[in-house]
Amino acid sequence: MNMQRNNNIHSVLIKLNGIRESITLEVAELEQMRKGINERQRANLEMKISNRKHWVKELNTMELDLRSEFDY
Repeated sequence: MNMQRNNNIHSVLIKLNGIRESITLEVAELEQMRKGINERQRANLEMKISNRKHWVKELNTMELDLRSEFDY
């Protein structure tokens, strides 16, 4: 049972990592857009960047919580 639980946790960790990488790449793309954007659109862009950085922090916390559940 612990083996199955560990396999499930491992699968979730892999998925979290993929999601985190995808969001991190999106943040990098959004940050590159800062240069060519007007002030009116900048506030919306900054909010998107801030939200995605928050999501990455949340995913990091979830990863740490899941790793603590592993039975070694």
